[in-house]
Amino acid sequence: MTGYACSNYKSGKMKQSDKLHVKWSIRERDLIINFPLGIQTKCDGHFLASKVFSKEITDDLEKRGYDLTTLKFSIEPKKGDERFASQRTTQE
Repeated sequence: MTGYACSNYKSGKMKQSDKLHVKWSIRERDLIINFPLGIQTKCDGHFLASKVFSKEITDDLEKRGYDLTTLKFSIEPKKGDERFASQRTTQE
């Protein structure tokens, strides 16, 4: 799994690129992770890859009959968190 910069479309009040998210990549044929602040949140992406979406877990999900190509996971930063202040949209 690798990090990437996705397009800046809006999902609710926050840009999708400002969220920590995981989804299936058709091109890579693997799960990919977007960490919104680059190097500052890269550790969060590594956490997801190693603890939440590890090879063992994804293999087990496939064995149980789940289609990983439909997997989508995202989480927004808490409101008011200074770590993400420069990434937030101005719409409230």
